[in-house]
Amino acid sequence: MASEHDLEETLDSVFDFKILPGTESNNIDNEFHLTVLKGNKGDRIGRMSLNALNPDYFDLHPDSNKLMKSLHCWFWFSGGIKVFTDFRGQEITLADKRVYLKLSPEHPETQNIVEVYPPPEILPEHIMGLPYEGVDDSGNILGVSDETLNAIEETWGKMYYKDQAIPEWTRSVMEYEWKVDRSYIEAIEDDTILVCMLPIESRWRANWEVESIIITPGDTKTTIKKGAPCYLFSGGPCEVTDTANNITHQFETWDCKKLTKENYTVKNTGNEKLKLLRFYKNV
Repeated sequence: MASEHDLEETLDSVFDFKILPGTESNNIDNEFHLTVLKGNKGDRIGRMSLNALNPDYFDLHPDSNKLMKSLHCWFWFSGGIKVFTDFRGQEITLADKRVYLKLSPEHPETQNIVEVYPPPEILPEHIMGLPYEGVDDSGNILGVSDETLNAIEETWGKMYYKDQAIPEWTRSVMEYEWKVDRSYIEAIEDDTILVCMLPIESRWRANWEVESIIITPGDTKTTIKKGAPCYLFSGGPCEVTDTANNITHQFETWDCKKLTKENYTVKNTGNEKLKLLRFYKNV
């Protein structure tokens, strides 16, 4: 899954996941590539060094040069994952950590973490994505000293897809990542599915946005076309109805189709919860 964001494949890269059998990498209208990947317990995607990445595409956070726009787009559809970042030797400051804490308060993709480091007894659970009443606009955390926060040398969280809930269309949490050497996603269950969206042009410089929703079996949600172009990707079977003309389109698992009308409804026709992605250029 190398792109212009990556340098030549080296030992600095980690890529244990494989293309899901029965699928293939698809070029969608010469706008982006989509690949469905499967990993088993212990498989990882990530890096052991920043040397694996092309620094020409490092777009830094305005308040921290240790945070950069995420260079790869991974979206999770089954199994369990551990997301790991190592701060050792990376000159991560207390100020950098406080900037990070303000990035995605109460985002549904960070809910229902089953195990975290630092654990709640070191940092209150609410900084891991739960209620944020203890964090002010400067990233100051009620009851946590600068000394404690500054001493943290790594961070990770474990989550299971069965616990995920995204009841409304929500912008992807994958916007910024730490600019550090060691960072990876690890499968903690067999049959963990990740989907890679790889724009032909840089995601951020081409203004691509990604939103997701999870629909329970039998339920219907309103979906609008946003930006231009706009695509709908489905992790399972569903009916997509153009409400202006009352025309229904059948989507199968891993279908990705361009939305050309303004308003749709999507019904989950399967027996399991359905995750959908909406890709669009924000123009």
